[in-house]
Amino acid sequence: MPELLPGEASEPVEGQGEDALPGLRLTPVRLGLPLQLLVAGASGLVLSLAFPPAGWWPVVFAAPIPLLWLVREQRPRRGALLGITYGLVSFGLLPVELVGIALLIGAVVLMIVELHAPGFGVWGFAGLACLVLGGWFRV
Repeated sequence: MPELLPGEASEPVEGQGEDALPGLRLTPVRLGLPLQLLVAGASGLVLSLAFPPAGWWPVVFAAPIPLLWLVREQRPRRGALLGITYGLVSFGLLPVELVGIALLIGAVVLMIVELHAPGFGVWGFAGLACLVLGGWFRV
């Protein structure tokens, strides 16, 4: 048998047959929608344990893993449905005090945004008027 140099093959490369490596061919596991919703809900339930009164904060790092595994190859509508299920289960189980604090913070942020929005509109209109009319910026 002749000695082969590095990078040389003993046979011509024509590709592998269909059944060359049947045990290594991985097919994705497709779960039905009810089972996906159940997994997303269970993941949300685990996340709710991170907040008081249970206070098991380390589960925050592991809780989203099943949800991310579910949505990795989903269409946007199915991914949104799974994410909504995850969020409703996890944050729907929080104590009322935490929900009240979150609503208060959200109301304050919304008020700040609503107060700034007309200012952006006025400045945008003034800039457009200057560009169209050739006003203040003409040299």
